[in-house]
Amino acid sequence: MKTLQTFMGMAIWTITIFFGLYLADAHLHYRDPLVALAISILILVTHMVNMAIYFRIEADRPYKWYE
Repeated sequence: MKTLQTFMGMAIWTITIFFGLYLADAHLHYRDPLVALAISILILVTHMVNMAIYFRIEADRPYKWYE
């Protein structure tokens, strides 16, 4: 059950970030080097937070799908 909670938390975080990027019109200004750098850093941070969410909720039981 914790795996489902983990994936839901990660999905909510990722959707929030991508919705924010959409509201900021990142898809229209991605050719500007500074905007592209900011977008790439934000996506990297999003991935790192997703990993932190995963290991925070799953704790010492990652990858144990069936017991």
